[in-house]
Amino acid sequence: MPHSVLSPSPVRHRSRRAAAAIRLFAILLFAAMLQPLAGSPAAAQESPAGLPEQVLQASVRIITYIEVTPDDEDEDPFPCMLDGETVLEASQGSGTIISEDGYILTNHHIVAVDPMPREVRAYCEDQAPGGRGEAEFARIAWVPDARGNPAEPYRAEVVRDSSPAEELAVMKITEHADGSPLDIESDPFPFVQFGDSDALREPEHVILVGYPANAGTSRRVSEGIFSGWGDNGYGVPWIYTDATISGGNSGGTAVNGQGLFIGIPTIATISDCRPGDTNNDGLEDENDQGCIGIGGNYGILIPSNIARVFAEETIGEELPVVEPFTPVDPNEPTPTQKSPDPANADGPPFGEISFNAYDAAGVERAGFDNINKLEGCFENLTAQDGQAATATWYVDDEVYLVVEFVWDDAWNPEACAEVHMELASGERFLDPGVYRVEVETNGQPVVSDDVTVTRSTFVAEVSFRGRTADGESVTADGNAFTGELVTLTADITFTGMSEGGIWQAEWYRDGELAFASNPDVWGGDAEGTETVRLRNPDRGPLDAGAYELVITVDGVESDRVTFVIED
Repeated sequence: MPHSVLSPSPVRHRSRRAAAAIRLFAILLFAAMLQPLAGSPAAAQESPAGLPEQVLQASVRIITYIEVTPDDEDEDPFPCMLDGETVLEASQGSGTIISEDGYILTNHHIVAVDPMPREVRAYCEDQAPGGRGEAEFARIAWVPDARGNPAEPYRAEVVRDSSPAEELAVMKITEHADGSPLDIESDPFPFVQFGDSDALREPEHVILVGYPANAGTSRRVSEGIFSGWGDNGYGVPWIYTDATISGGNSGGTAVNGQGLFIGIPTIATISDCRPGDTNNDGLEDENDQGCIGIGGNYGILIPSNIARVFAEETIGEELPVVEPFTPVDPNEPTPTQKSPDPANADGPPFGEISFNAYDAAGVERAGFDNINKLEGCFENLTAQDGQAATATWYVDDEVYLVVEFVWDDAWNPEACAEVHMELASGERFLDPGVYRVEVETNGQPVVSDDVTVTRSTFVAEVSFRGRTADGESVTADGNAFTGELVTLTADITFTGMSEGGIWQAEWYRDGELAFASNPDVWGGDAEGTETVRLRNPDRGPLDAGAYELVITVDGVESDRVTFVIED
């Protein structure tokens, strides 16, 4: 695994006793956290030609390591090194990206590390200049390249953790491993689409994607069948499969034959394991943690329907479930296909309108808040091939878009008139308002309906305060500051926030990112005030120019305030 991107610092001399304690610590952590129930490699049905690239790219490798932050502010944080060569990892496993802004589903035991032993903390902090620093656990999520090798490292934080019984955790990618900010709008993360785990039927095809420790650091895929439901040891039904699962697969990705996310590989249940020599030191004693699987080569998956609800409660929005595709005989009409009724040929050509909303990745949304694309689909009642029509969109009763078309498929039960973002608009979402679509034929209205589009905001007010080098307080005149400011402070009043939400403030000058605050987890009441500051890294006055403060909540822009600092 190429650790160079973590910028390790040179390691000074240390005693053999300390190094031995570190090795034992690492061994115990791996033994405790990576004991999944192994499965057999048998798969009794034909595998698909290949998984969707989105699924393969959304399966990530997760490591927890010890990061040292020197007391000297001029020194960057660095990973604690073992023997001067290897990053000291506390745990490893797999995870699945479930949204374009970098939310990850994984197992509880992948993120739940034991307290750091005193001798380990001292050993790592001794690597800081002068031996002065703070050692803490940190996490990296590696997104794979096209061949499944960990390629792009990102910092990730635990947003929500569950009990061992639920065995779930949600993480959030916050920045590149080098500390540079994310650009979700132009470079969204690949993510899986949820399937309905309750729809599984024996012996349906199941495919697992993850990073087993016995395969190095690269992605591995195994396959098997859905073998049935079983108790997880706490009275909750989990999925059993004969697909191969090894240590490190925990927290990873399980999909059905259509590439839809249906489960998370995890550890053995209490009834499927026994005590044993889990740390491979030749002894069975108090140093052994976890258990050894005896479950007849069956692996266990947390159903996606359980994991999805846990993730929705964490993120604060619904995650769509894709209905499985059922092949049909092309010569047989489906229930949604119908020919125009000749007996009603004089009736209206089009009927009821239904609306569909989509995000920037083209994934259908359950609601109409913060959307990028809106469809109005109208039912075909009697329209024949060649039927000319016009669909007009109105926003708050103002004409917004006119779409002219000629009906050329009488078997198609519905047609859609789209409204979506223009890339050059500079906006992330459709404007809020009442969107109405009206269909006309021969200049006569046929059918009309509307839907309300909203854009949520969690920022109630933003106020600014400036300060000069001599300590003088400066306030804005309108949207302009005058004077040589060395700091600029923004007091942000939030409203309607949910516990566990992630907020961040970014300062831009003349369109370029000047500073981004660290993503912060909201842990207070629904309303509250937070403060962020902008300073010149050279400790001089802030440069004159056009400034923007952009505030995001859970990766979605909530407010944007513009102002200028004049010469």
